[in-house]
Amino acid sequence: MSFVLQKDRSISDVLVDTIQFVKHHYKLMLTPMLYIIIPVGILAILSQIYAYRIMSSAFAGSLDFTSNDFIMIMGFAAVFGLLAFVLFFCAMLIGMGAVRQVYEGDTADDYVSYLLRKNLLPFIGLAILYGLAYFIGFIFLIIPGIYLAFALYPSFAAFIFERKSVVESLKRGHELSKENWWFIVGAAFLMYLLMFGIDFVTDLPGSIISFILGMGTNPEAVFMQEGISAAYIIIAVLSGIGYMITFLLYALVGVHVAILYFTLRERKEGDSIADEMAEFESDLSDESADDGFGKDDGLGSDPDSDRNNPDWR
Repeated sequence: MSFVLQKDRSISDVLVDTIQFVKHHYKLMLTPMLYIIIPVGILAILSQIYAYRIMSSAFAGSLDFTSNDFIMIMGFAAVFGLLAFVLFFCAMLIGMGAVRQVYEGDTADDYVSYLLRKNLLPFIGLAILYGLAYFIGFIFLIIPGIYLAFALYPSFAAFIFERKSVVESLKRGHELSKENWWFIVGAAFLMYLLMFGIDFVTDLPGSIISFILGMGTNPEAVFMQEGISAAYIIIAVLSGIGYMITFLLYALVGVHVAILYFTLRERKEGDSIADEMAEFESDLSDESADDGFGKDDGLGSDPDSDRNNPDWR
């Protein structure tokens, strides 16, 4: 089933089409996500176990902030936090990469993985600049920060689909948001409302078990127990599963940002994007006469789309 990316959508349609895209093209994201989702879950479980050790030592009154154990635990927590930050951007890139693969009609099995290797670091750089922009704006009377948070939201998709630099992507995102700021706010609100609902449901079993054990009402009695109980292992595993689901949700966010981007382009540049796609389809038609894979992929000389380029694999 073909999926139409370039069309004018309502706010709810952006979310619905995001879910439909994942339903139809989940295989494009499955392999790269599995490579990352398992380490995410294992790290989450280990971090929970280490957190249990810290709490046990604190309640027992034997926590030494200068001990090697404490330094190791804090170091692990810092490394896990950094890895989680990177991995969640990996998930977002995987989702956007799948949309780009469909958009460009690419059939290479490792295309999304290639985009991860090629774009992850500058993508994180873009995210850092995006965060700094709205944080600084938030300091100045709050309202500028709220405005920039949504006005620059399409920048991530501009970076992936238009192959722009980090700074140019921010400018392009702001350009697409003009006259569509409230539309972006509504679309983002629905997406994150869905994420919140899924997170709440997945966290519920762990919260119920924690309540039954008394971690919320009487944590001292729980953490004064010797050793690591089986119940706490269950909670740690549930927490790890929760991190995995959060990872999957960020892949969904990546698809959502991409669908929103194409919607904004259609709303602002409907004629030009139609001409672009007509030219692209013509290039693909010309390529069909070429039996060699990748001799002319219809995407110009960009090294991202040239499989004869030695850096592609």
